Amino acid sequence: MKKMNLGFVTLLALGTIGAVSAVAITDTNKVQAADDTGASQAGVEFTQQIDPLTITEVPSFHFGSQNVDNSKEMRYQTADSGAGSVTDPITTSKKIIVSDQRLGTNANGWHVQATLGDFTGITPTNKITTAKVALSNPGFTHTGSSTGVNLGGDGSTVEISSAVNTVLEADATMIGETTADFSTSADDVALVIPAGAVPDADTYEANIDWTLTAGPVATP
Repeated sequence: MKKMNLGFVTLLALGTIGAVSAVAITDTNKVQAADDTGASQAGVEFTQQIDPLTITEVPSFHFGSQNVDNSKEMRYQTADSGAGSVTDPITTSKKIIVSDQRLGTNANGWHVQATLGDFTGITPTNKITTAKVALSNPGFTHTGSSTGVNLGGDGSTVEISSAVNTVLEADATMIGETTADFSTSADDVALVIPAGAVPDADTYEANIDWTLTAGPVATP
């Protein structure tokens, strides 16, 4: 009797193992047969900024308190701040920042031009009409990795005078924000006063008008 019971148990166990194995194989086949595909959507809307090409910062300069020497051309470095004939204080800042967010073929580069007005004293008849502001050696940064921006003039120095002077030129790769920083060294910004140009001791101030234009500089 003990042998029969053991045999029965053994056979029942083998039968159960066989059944489990069969079910496992069958379930795996069913999962593979149930594979299917589906589709969904993703969308977005892009709009052009109202003013996609803007000049967001322009520099101001104060050149300190200087002794006059009308016998020769003089060059003066910037001070941190000081009074003008109208504005007090004038605080020196040395950055030009341009933002270009135009799309597609509208992005055709840009250029910045500047014109220096007369330096007028507190006594309005005192005027310096031939002064220049010389800019050189800017440090350029860009929100992307483009390097297609250059200083105007001869490429190393540009002088802002009473004429229209091209200060920066950028190509179509300069999408994003471009900064020109003229603070690498103290000589990067200088006031140039020709010999005999100062009429009298006074506090003087001049306006600098900055213009940002799309595209390359027009060929005369």
